[in-house]
Amino acid sequence: MTAYVGEEMLAGVDGVLEAVIAWVRGEIRSAKRYELSTDELELPVELKHAVCNLVMECVMNRLNFVPTEGQQEAIREARKLIERVAKGKLVLSTPDKGETRHTRKVIDLVSGRSFDATNFTMKGL
Repeated sequence: MTAYVGEEMLAGVDGVLEAVIAWVRGEIRSAKRYELSTDELELPVELKHAVCNLVMECVMNRLNFVPTEGQQEAIREARKLIERVAKGKLVLSTPDKGETRHTRKVIDLVSGRSFDATNFTMKGL
């Protein structure tokens, strides 16, 4: 395939897979309903076929190939599926070792005496 397409054309498709996966993971996070794997390249099984179609679209665009009608339909369906995910209307599998839904640090609240942060108690800080 390298001889047919050409080295310089293939250089234009570097990073397409990573970019599409990052975009899809962003759409999943925007729903605030799903958990994701901590591995930045891992996606729920239900979306892998759609992601393949979106990667195919990007590669074809960069190589100036025209998709067939069947490929165009598959791309449209993939975009609709990702849109449904972004709206939280789809059930996705949970990863074995996932992020928390809200990726922020949690501080345990412990009871104790109250502490007023004043100039005197902070010794001038």
